[in-house]
Amino acid sequence: MTTAPAPEPTDRPAARFAARPGTRPDARADARTAALTALRAALDERPGFKTRLLRSDDAHGPFLCVTGVGAPSVGNLTENIRCRTDADGTVVFVWSWDEDVAGRGDVREAARAIGRVLRVRM
Repeated sequence: MTTAPAPEPTDRPAARFAARPGTRPDARADARTAALTALRAALDERPGFKTRLLRSDDAHGPFLCVTGVGAPSVGNLTENIRCRTDADGTVVFVWSWDEDVAGRGDVREAARAIGRVLRVRM
């Protein structure tokens, strides 16, 4: 008689974004997706950006891939924006290097900050 192998321990970090007691397990991921969707809409209103909302199964959850698009002869910059949820429930946008984007969750301010970093200048 063969038995199934025991599941291997996961290398993933502890669930940094675990839902508060009494909420669905994916409640914080839903909040982050909603915040990133709002940020995407704000960036889509600005010329010179392409955005894609992507889902990830890792502990960091969904992220927004933002590319500043310029003339064909100019290189494009791309950044992945994620979210984290603070203890008070505020969803904060975070750069790929784990520093907060300006605005402490304010979508318009975050869009302006991302625009300053990724806008193609020539």
